[in-house]
Amino acid sequence: MFASLDKSPASEAGIHPIAVQMRDIILARAADGQPTMKEDLAPFTRADISIHFPAAKALANKQIVRQLDDGRGFESRAQLLARATLLLLGKLPSEITLHATLRAHGLTNAEIAELWDDLIAATADAFARSRPLPQLRAVQ
Repeated sequence: MFASLDKSPASEAGIHPIAVQMRDIILARAADGQPTMKEDLAPFTRADISIHFPAAKALANKQIVRQLDDGRGFESRAQLLARATLLLLGKLPSEITLHATLRAHGLTNAEIAELWDDLIAATADAFARSRPLPQLRAVQ
């Protein structure tokens, strides 16, 4: 039923194998739209559950963001990140606008082309560092 229970401990370095197994159970139940119940954790001892369930739940929560109301089931963190990225990209100026801004300040086409990849990365980094962290981050 849970193919992931056969994972070797080395497959996820730094994570206890019991926590990985519990996380996979939580994710499997969530994929079916169900909460994880006590009987789902029957293969584990009480001590294992007490020790490893909090970490397993935290690991699962990093992958499952929320249940969607439109019948698609759950949206993973990766899916939410991809969707949010596209939304923000739609709000950013076009490449043509960025290029025109640089040209208006005296950069040549060759300079812009040479700097472009590093410029975009540096700008994204500067943006992230110049803004306070969202208040919601403290809730996690």
